[in-house]
Amino acid sequence: MHAAPKSEQATDLPSDLQSNLEILSGRPALMLAVSGGSDSLAMLHLIKRWVDEQETAPDLAVTTVDHGLRRESSNECAFVVAKCERLSVPCFKTRWEGEKPQTGLINAARDARYQLLSREATKWSLKIGKPVSLLVAHTLDDQLETLTMRLKRGADSSSGGFGLAGIAKIVDFGELEIIRPLLGVSKQELRDFLIAEGVANWVDD
Repeated sequence: MHAAPKSEQATDLPSDLQSNLEILSGRPALMLAVSGGSDSLAMLHLIKRWVDEQETAPDLAVTTVDHGLRRESSNECAFVVAKCERLSVPCFKTRWEGEKPQTGLINAARDARYQLLSREATKWSLKIGKPVSLLVAHTLDDQLETLTMRLKRGADSSSGGFGLAGIAKIVDFGELEIIRPLLGVSKQELRDFLIAEGVANWVDD
């Protein structure tokens, strides 16, 4: 767990955040994927603030996934649940059960995470009777890392060898819509925001 110094002076919201959040307007329900890391924790606080400011606010909930791969993962999920309780945001905890593969574990864990998030979003959608959009906290840093990795591998063959595709802001995952509202915001901006909000600790994920 990382502990950050508290700041007495609030900072402005990240520079590109307002335009990013405009894509959420009109969506009836938002489920946030929160691991407890600085990126997703900042997303939780930012989206909660944005929802509270809306005249017609969407329903809001959180899902946190315990991959069961590390001893600390259960405590990290409990940390997220406690954060959500303080913000009065419903939080659903789910766990990756069963045997884990001996090879390709990182990719398998990522795939399992999205499957579990999709399942929880679908269950919540049925419960509230509204379509749900899933929000994940990929940042500008993730976008640049992805573009760099793809550049090293060469241009996307589907583009005829010209241009590279980055992380998309909105994608469909089966019948679920996934939105990445923080793609234009850096990790450091998000950490500065958390510190300004008095959020002094997060998970080092």
